[in-house]
Amino acid sequence: MRSIMVCKWDEENMADEAEWINTEDIVFSNRVTTKKEKHGFIIYRTANGLYRNFTSIDKEHALLAKEDGFIRTDRGVIANLKMSPSLDEKNRLLVFNIENENDGNDFVTIADNKLDVVKGYLKKLFSSKK
Repeated sequence: MRSIMVCKWDEENMADEAEWINTEDIVFSNRVTTKKEKHGFIIYRTANGLYRNFTSIDKEHALLAKEDGFIRTDRGVIANLKMSPSLDEKNRLLVFNIENENDGNDFVTIADNKLDVVKGYLKKLFSSKK
């Protein structure tokens, strides 16, 4: 059985949480456009109602941003601060020490206007663990 990740949709608003639906449950699928989303998106009709894809970066980031620890750090970038990144203020980077076969470090950029927000969130997140 194959599944796809979608969000419940009431023809106006998308649900805050993604969920998996089985492809065998899809009655039909079609493309919908709105004034806000002129390029359109795909909707899926099932016996349980309507669902829509959320494959745009903005939609996926909006879902992640509702989760504790995730914060937008730059245009097109969202980071999970619960992963305990190191803050490189001088270069405006969050550096993640990831144990894998690569070099072990990955980083994301921080926009100038987001630096204070990121610093405040890190302080709040890690001072509450003490």
